[in-house]
Amino acid sequence: MFLIRSVVVALAAVSAMACVAAAQTSTSFTYQGSLSFQGQPYTGTADFRFVLFSAPQDGATQWAPVDRFSIDVRAGVFTTDLDFGAAAFSDSRWLEIQVRTPAWNGTGTPGPLVTLAPRQAVTRSPYSIQTRGIYVNETGNQAGINTVAPTHALDVLSADIFAGAFSSGAGGGTWLNLLNSSAGGRYWRLISTGQGNGEGAGKLLIGHGLSRSNQNTVMAMQPDGAVGIGNISPAARLEVTRFAGATETARFSEPGGLAQLRLHATSSRGEIQGWDGQANQPGVLALNGAGGSVGVGVSGPAARLEVRREAGATETARFSDPGGFSQLRVQAVGFHGELQSWNGSTNQPATMLLNAAGGNVGIGVPGTTALLEVGGGVRARGGAPGGIGANSSGYAFTGNGGDTDSGLFSLANGEVSIFTNATERVRFNSSGLRFTDGSTMNRNQIVASASNFTTDVGTVLGNNRVWVNLSVAGAQPGDVVLISLTGDPPFPFVIHGAHCPGANQVRFMVQNVGALSVDPPPFTYSVVVIRP
Repeated sequence: MFLIRSVVVALAAVSAMACVAAAQTSTSFTYQGSLSFQGQPYTGTADFRFVLFSAPQDGATQWAPVDRFSIDVRAGVFTTDLDFGAAAFSDSRWLEIQVRTPAWNGTGTPGPLVTLAPRQAVTRSPYSIQTRGIYVNETGNQAGINTVAPTHALDVLSADIFAGAFSSGAGGGTWLNLLNSSAGGRYWRLISTGQGNGEGAGKLLIGHGLSRSNQNTVMAMQPDGAVGIGNISPAARLEVTRFAGATETARFSEPGGLAQLRLHATSSRGEIQGWDGQANQPGVLALNGAGGSVGVGVSGPAARLEVRREAGATETARFSDPGGFSQLRVQAVGFHGELQSWNGSTNQPATMLLNAAGGNVGIGVPGTTALLEVGGGVRARGGAPGGIGANSSGYAFTGNGGDTDSGLFSLANGEVSIFTNATERVRFNSSGLRFTDGSTMNRNQIVASASNFTTDVGTVLGNNRVWVNLSVAGAQPGDVVLISLTGDPPFPFVIHGAHCPGANQVRFMVQNVGALSVDPPPFTYSVVVIRP
């Protein structure tokens, strides 16, 4: 009950005593008071005006006054309903009452309303509309905590980072249930596990069930940060376990679902597939598809790594630095592949080209037409040629019947040695030419030379040879003869055995190392005669 204590109205003493009862279904409430006139209970009619203030004195009102005129007062008691709206009672309020007796009958000029003092504090009953920070809207279908403008069935507003908490000491964990009761709906829940949970204490579980106590866990998060999907005890940061009967463990796709990346786990192996969702078959990537093979652009790789370029493209793979300037490109052109060292700054091939035209290699020559073309110095490192038929150094040049135990060897003291049949024959140093017996020779020891010889040996049987005899003035038996061809030797012939059989005579052998008889074209050469 609320009490309005004795007040004085004009020259007459009027006392009123009031109580406020909560309304059940709306924001209105019943106000009952006791009005006395000159110390006696008043009987008759009266006009009342009720004004709500935010302070017991002064202050301001933000709510429209409520007028209740022509109220019957019997033996000092009157009753009326008041409605200031639900938002009015979010804080402490005081009620100011103005009264006129008797009530104006509608004729003439009404007398003034007299303000009673003091204002009456509005305490308990109206706060059933809004109680200690809990607000319910006019229609009763939205509740707000710390807000008078809820936008949801439950709307919580907090300036604190801890806006809400659900806690319990139950060993079976603390459960937060979300239920949809429409057809096919079920309970979904978050569970903070306790010591009595089979999954272990301290985890966060996401699960569902058909009743509030039924639980089927589908996801678990551990305090160490591990997350399990289909697994309640993940052993890694993320562990995904496929459900029974499925082969696909995970899928990542675009919004339309056509481009997909699929993870499969079978009984014997795992597999990553780039999936063509439109064709519903493996697409552009396969990892471990056949026990360890990787395919990019091919779903059934035939090698440990198989990369297939897309239709219309020439470049199959690219490896580059972070800025994209230094690149190594792998291309498939026509019927051959190509490896290019690419200059990203000039956007053209740079220092290396491998297999550019069916087998050619260019180093420093990006457009080579030779089997091997080097645009710069060549350095090879290794030991001297090995035994007959073997070469351990990589210095030998073979082909057209050559062998692998003849070649060049760079000595540590700056000398260059020439080997044939695994035996050193001659060495070049700063003094000139030195032979294996220790003797040396320089240009002054060249006793004869002749150039632009042309010889036609005619038809030579397979695995046979012919001798060529020349007349060179100054040549003597024992001199060293060097034959220098203008071009390559005619295939499949080799030239060797050059010597001086007599004065002013030079002789050498042209040998057919092939099995078939051949009539080679004439060949041109020069002769140098050196006297040791």
